[in-house]
Amino acid sequence: MCICAKLNKLDHEQIPFIPFKPNWLVKVIPPFHDATVRFLVALKDTPQQQISVYLDCFNRLGFMEGPYWEIYPYVDEDAWRCGILEVDALVEAIDEALKKTINTRIKIS
Repeated sequence: MCICAKLNKLDHEQIPFIPFKPNWLVKVIPPFHDATVRFLVALKDTPQQQISVYLDCFNRLGFMEGPYWEIYPYVDEDAWRCGILEVDALVEAIDEALKKTINTRIKIS
C-alpha cells in the first residue's frame, strides 16, 4: 500500500515522479502550513504568471481524503485537487490553468 498519509514519517519513494512539460519552468519553494512540498510552475515565455502546486502527504490540511496535490489558481480562480498518484491528471490541470489564465494571472508569492 503506497499511501504516505498512513506513515509516521515521509518516505520519498512514496511520492511519484511528475512528467513536467518541456515548456515549463518549475521553482521549488518552502511549503506553507502543513503542506509536504510546494512549487511554482510557469510557462517559459511568461515566467511572471505562475501556478502554485503543493502536496499534502499527511492529509493535514484536510481538503481530501488521503494524500493529494492541489493547484491554485485553476481556470475558474478556484483550487483543483487530485490524488497523489494521479500525476498525469495533475500535469494536464496545470497546463490547462497556465493556458487559460495567462492573460489574467497575477504573481503568486
